[in-house]
Amino acid sequence: VRVDFLAVPYGSLGGADVVIMCCFADLMRPDSLVEGVMRATGGAGPLVYSPITFGGRTALEPLQGADGSIPSDEDVFRVYHEGLVLDQGHSLSVGDLMASIKAHGGKVVRQGPSDWAIPGPGEQASAAVGGGGSLVAGQLGEEWRLWNTMLFFFGTGTVARAKPEWDMAGWIERCRRNGAKIEVGNTDLLWRAPSGEMKMTDAAAKRADSSAARSGASESGRRQILEFFAEKKVRVNVSDVPAVGEGELLLKSIRSVVSSGTELKVFCGDFDQGSQLDTTIEDMKDATMAYPLQYGYSLVGRVEAVGDGVDAGEWMGRLVFAFAPHGSHTVVPADSAIVVPAGISPEDACYFPAVETALSLVQEAAPIVGERVAVYGQGLIGLLVTAILSGTVGSHSVVAVELNEQRAAIARRMGAGTVLHPSALKMGRDSPDGDFDVSIEVSGNMRALQSAVDSTGESGRVIIGSWYGGKSSELKLGLDFHRSHIELRASQVSKIPAHLSGRWDKDRRFLEAWRWVQIIKPSANLGTSVVPLSDAQSAYENLLSGATVGAEFTYE
Repeated sequence: VRVDFLAVPYGSLGGADVVIMCCFADLMRPDSLVEGVMRATGGAGPLVYSPITFGGRTALEPLQGADGSIPSDEDVFRVYHEGLVLDQGHSLSVGDLMASIKAHGGKVVRQGPSDWAIPGPGEQASAAVGGGGSLVAGQLGEEWRLWNTMLFFFGTGTVARAKPEWDMAGWIERCRRNGAKIEVGNTDLLWRAPSGEMKMTDAAAKRADSSAARSGASESGRRQILEFFAEKKVRVNVSDVPAVGEGELLLKSIRSVVSSGTELKVFCGDFDQGSQLDTTIEDMKDATMAYPLQYGYSLVGRVEAVGDGVDAGEWMGRLVFAFAPHGSHTVVPADSAIVVPAGISPEDACYFPAVETALSLVQEAAPIVGERVAVYGQGLIGLLVTAILSGTVGSHSVVAVELNEQRAAIARRMGAGTVLHPSALKMGRDSPDGDFDVSIEVSGNMRALQSAVDSTGESGRVIIGSWYGGKSSELKLGLDFHRSHIELRASQVSKIPAHLSGRWDKDRRFLEAWRWVQIIKPSANLGTSVVPLSDAQSAYENLLSGATVGAEFTYE
């Protein structure tokens, strides 16, 4: 329904005096709803009635706390609401909808609460028996079905974001056993749609002003930007929000992810001073690796302003990915911004480059059915490689090699059929668990590369995905290696592997990477830490010590 509504031809409801949208207005972003009504009605300005618009409050009465592996009701509903917004693109703020109506030139006529309260089974039974009703037919039967349906929505809507240790089946059973009343906060809204032609640029400007007034940072025209200024030292600088030039977009950041490989090398100063910062990202080609510097390339935000030559109607308010450094605002060329596909949250979308890197390594390795594949290092990239391999060649063929117990546990969750401590491979390819057909080294540690070489079987292949920085280390390639016919192949995400270049290009791999982002849901399953940009120093230190797998920065 949502897709059809957003795709209706201009003026298709032009003769309508009243538009009724029951249980509908919260299913999309407020701007999309208002602009959709304007487009569908051809700017006729009809009266719009939006009854039962969900306002983001769901609760059970009485509430139950956590009980062993059964989560608390409050935690379940918090995650349920997060999923509605981040995974399904809903809006849970009636206030934002009213602000959007006004920003576009419309008017809120009336509003009022229309909360639901669905009695629990016990309360329903008492009412039915006391009123001479039936426990099978009549009102009890209808409310019982509605109560169970809502419980099903809560349970299934939470599964994707539930913590691994949560017993959701147990939670649902507890709800049924206790028969708690379900309360849902809704609002009835009557509003006059904007009339006249859609003026997207004007509306966008009003939205930006409204957003600035709420955020504080935009109101003062200031932004936060992360800077690497010395070895193992970062700071957050405050500067003016940059002006938007021709062909450019201004993004207000939502999330960004730390590259736990390249960025940690930059954080530690483990790079060749003066070398090119990045050869593949256009905005970094002219920058050099030397402190102080801004770095990062995994940022998601919404378009807040556009420059000359950019279609505001196409871009304003869109959720986009950008290869840009960590900061609260960033300006990027419109032709380099990537619109985040529908159904993918900002929290997951910022992992797009990491997922593409993992996908490129799997494509480079090209394992066939039945081959045993070892993945050395279960950091951010290693875990994603493990997930993609388990979804292609099967978990039984995937061996994760990892020192850290926490990461080893996550590797099992991501689909590794076998998880080994490196010490289990001390006999190399003669180890009971060795003799791999393919080894993929993504730990960033030269000792792991040595282990991969030693444990890969004759005529096997070792794919090297790590960047080892500017430090040198000895790799022993003696007589056994000389006779092994093992292939060592470096792999880097900037190019398509030669054996695929006839059929694949970057655009095709981007599409496939987005598909895997949706399958893996990295933000929910990798166990990365989520911190404000102001805590960046401790986030990098925790990554360096191995205390966390990855780090996401938030921007408020």
